[in-house]
Amino acid sequence: MASPPAAPPTPGALLPGALPEIPSVPMPDVGRPPSGRAADVTTDDPEAVAQLVASVLGVHPPRWTADQFAARTGVDATVLLRMRRSLGFADPPAGEPVFSEDDEAIVGVINTAMDAGAIDLDRQLALNRVLGSSMSRVASAAIAAFVEALDAEDGMGTASELDDLDLSQIIQAMRLTLPMLDRTIGLVWRRHLASAARRAVLAAGADDIDTGTVVVGFADLVDFTERTEQLDETDLAAAMARFDDVAFDTVSALGGRVVKMIGDEVMFCAPGVESAAAICWRLIDLCEVDEALTTLRAGFACGSAIDQDGDIIGPAANLAHRISSLAQPGTVLAPADLAPPEEPPADAARGGLVHQPGDTTGYRWSTMRFPRDVRGIGTMKLASVQPQVHVPVPATPEEIEQLTRLGNRAFSNVPTEGLGGWTMRLAGGGRRRANSVSTLDHPGIGLDDALRSLRSRYESLGLPPRVVITPLSQPDGLDATLQAKGWRSEAVTLVMVGDLREIRHLSERRSARVPLMSYHRPFPSWRVGFDDLAGETADADLAIMYGAGETNPIIESGLGSLRRGLPPLDLGTTARPRLFAAALEAEAAGAPSGATPDTEAVGAGIVDGPWLGVFSMWTRAGRRRRGLAAAVLAELAAWGTREGCRLAYLQVEETNRTGRSVYTKLGFAEAYRYHYRTAPPTEGPTGAP
Repeated sequence: MASPPAAPPTPGALLPGALPEIPSVPMPDVGRPPSGRAADVTTDDPEAVAQLVASVLGVHPPRWTADQFAARTGVDATVLLRMRRSLGFADPPAGEPVFSEDDEAIVGVINTAMDAGAIDLDRQLALNRVLGSSMSRVASAAIAAFVEALDAEDGMGTASELDDLDLSQIIQAMRLTLPMLDRTIGLVWRRHLASAARRAVLAAGADDIDTGTVVVGFADLVDFTERTEQLDETDLAAAMARFDDVAFDTVSALGGRVVKMIGDEVMFCAPGVESAAAICWRLIDLCEVDEALTTLRAGFACGSAIDQDGDIIGPAANLAHRISSLAQPGTVLAPADLAPPEEPPADAARGGLVHQPGDTTGYRWSTMRFPRDVRGIGTMKLASVQPQVHVPVPATPEEIEQLTRLGNRAFSNVPTEGLGGWTMRLAGGGRRRANSVSTLDHPGIGLDDALRSLRSRYESLGLPPRVVITPLSQPDGLDATLQAKGWRSEAVTLVMVGDLREIRHLSERRSARVPLMSYHRPFPSWRVGFDDLAGETADADLAIMYGAGETNPIIESGLGSLRRGLPPLDLGTTARPRLFAAALEAEAAGAPSGATPDTEAVGAGIVDGPWLGVFSMWTRAGRRRRGLAAAVLAELAAWGTREGCRLAYLQVEETNRTGRSVYTKLGFAEAYRYHYRTAPPTEGPTGAP
C-alpha cells in the first residue's frame, strides 16, 4: 500500500537546515510628486519640509515611547535604545514618541532571525553599526549630489545661497535609488536620508549659517598598539569590537555622527563645540573603566570642510587629527579660539543640578601657556578642555530639597502614609530613615495635633515616634519646638557629595589590590558584610532597602568573570539600577585549594539620573585603613560611570570619624546635615504630643 502523501509543512515552521519564513516589512508608496500643501512648502518652514520629506520617503511618524514600544513588542527598552544607537540615531528625550509601525516590522524580522539562531544580539548590534554608518554616509552624499545637481541645472551658486529647494526634483532622484535597497536597509536608508535632508533644508533657510563649517573630532586609544602584541587574534577582535561599540553608542547618543573607524581611532562630527567636548569626555570615561581598552586621548576643531561621499575632508579634519595627536592620555585639546565667553553658562548657576546622564554644567577651557607647533599647519594656541560639574557644596535650600528627595527615592520598598505635607515611613526593621517622618512640607494641621497623630500611629506599630530634621523642615522652628518638648536628638548625619570622576580616580589610586566581586543582586559574600553591619535586623533591612525578592541564593563561583556587561535585573518599574560589590581576601600562601576567601569589605550603589548613591559600606574590623573601602568604591564608581552618572552622594553619621576621614580623602565633601528627634515616653492618660 502506498504511503499517504506527507502533509505540507506549516508556513513559517523551522525545517531542517532552513530558516523560518521572514515576515515582510510594509513598504509605503514612495516617490509621489508633492501636491497641495506639499507644493507650497518652502524653507520658510524648515520643520514642515523635513516632515514632508520623511513622509514622502515612507517613514511613518513616531507613535510610541521606548517604554510603550517595549511593552508592545516584549523587547526590553534598554535593548531597543541600544539598537537605535547602533544604527546611528540619538537617544530621544524621556517620554518622547520615537517608535513607529516601521520599527514593529523590523523588530519582528530580527526576532525571527534571532529565535532561529541565525544571529545573536551582539552580532546584530555589530551589523547595525556597519549598516547605520554606511547608510548615513550614503544619505549625506546623496543629498549633497542632489543639491549640487540643482545648483548646476538652475545656475545657482553654492548650496549656502539656496533660498528654496526643488522638492519634486529631489524626491524624484530619491525614488530612483530606493528600489536598489533591501527592505530593512531601505528603512534605515530613508531615515538617514530624511535626517540629512532636514539638515540641508535648515542650512538653506538660514542666511547666517556657513554650510561649509563643521566640528570634527578624533579620539584614539593610547598605547593600544603595544596592548595588541599581548593579545591573541580572538581577544584582539573582541577588543576592537568593544571599541567600535563604545564609539558608535557614545557618538550617536550625544547627537554626533561617526564618520569612520580607523583601527584604534574614531573620527566623528558633532553639531557643536560643546557636543564635541561631551563626546570626547564620555569616550574617555568609558574607555577608562573598560578592562578591554586603554586610556583614550582626543581633540577637535571647527572650520571649513566638505562632505565627500559621507567622509569629512578639509582643514578642520586635518587640524582636529593633528591636535588629537598632541593630547596627553586622558585629556582633550582644541584650538583656544573656540573657547566660549568667560561668563559661566546659565545652567551652571547655583541651584541647577544636572538631571540627565551625560549632561554637564559646562567645560573649563585652560589655554596652554605656550603656543604649540601643529605639524603641517603652524604654531597656534591650544586649550585643554575639561568637564565642569557643579557639586553642591555647601548645598543651597533648593539643592538640599533635591538631595533629600533623592535619598528618599533610593529605597522604593518602604510603606508610607501621608500626614498633610509630612510623610510617615513605616517599614519596621532597624533603619531610622525607614521608620521616621519626613518633614519637608507643612503637616497642614496644628503642630501639636500632628505630633499627637504620628505618636499614636507609630506606637500602634510598636515603633518609636521619630522625625527627620533637615534645614528645610516645616513648620519653621520645628527642631527648637521638639527640643523644648523633650524630643531627643540623635544620629546627626552628614550628606556628602562629590564629582564621580574625581572620586573614581582617587579611589583607584588608594585601593588595595584584592579580588573584587560585583553583581546586580546581593550574593553570599556580600551578605557577610551586610549582615554584620545590620545585625539582628539584617533580613528585614535587606528587604526594605533592596527588595524582599533579592535574598534568593545564587551560585557565587565565577561571578568575578561577570563583572562587566551584565544584563539589567528586572526589578519592576520602581526599582533603580543597583550594584553590590565585595572585596575579598587575597589568596593566602598555603590556603587549601577551592577555599572560599573571607569578605573584607562591601558596598552597594544605586543610580538615579546623574547621581550614584553609595550605601551599606562596611569594612571588616581589624582590616580598616588598608584601601579595602577604596577598592569597593572604585568598583561602584566605575559601574556608575558606565551608567552615565556624574555625581555621587552618601550619608555618614557624625560619630563615624574614620568613615568621614576616608570619604573626604576619596573626594567627598559635606553638602548639609540632618538629624532625628525621637519622642520621650508617653506621660499622662492622654499623652503629650
